[in-house]
Amino acid sequence: MVGDKLRRIPTLWNPSSGVATLLLRQGAGTVALLIGILLSIPGIPGPGFVLIFLGLLLLDFPGKRRLITRFSGQRWFRVTRVFLRKRLRILLEMKPPIVTQDPE
Repeated sequence: MVGDKLRRIPTLWNPSSGVATLLLRQGAGTVALLIGILLSIPGIPGPGFVLIFLGLLLLDFPGKRRLITRFSGQRWFRVTRVFLRKRLRILLEMKPPIVTQDPE
């Protein structure tokens, strides 16, 4: 087992965490996405869709929040989150967007 403690990975980038964190996440997300696509080819064993999912969550792109919201109700999304949490000890923090009210 990797460890007893869950590693927390926020799905949305926080600007206060720094540019180095952004570059590291973008790099890790791209590598995970490419390996996931390779593993999802028929005939090659491996958790391809799990790595594609993890890569998409690590990458930052426009419309990501809407995509996560749309997929969060799907069964395969929940199964993948449970797989990441129980097998790989990775907890994806999916915080809802902060909506500010205009004082009008």
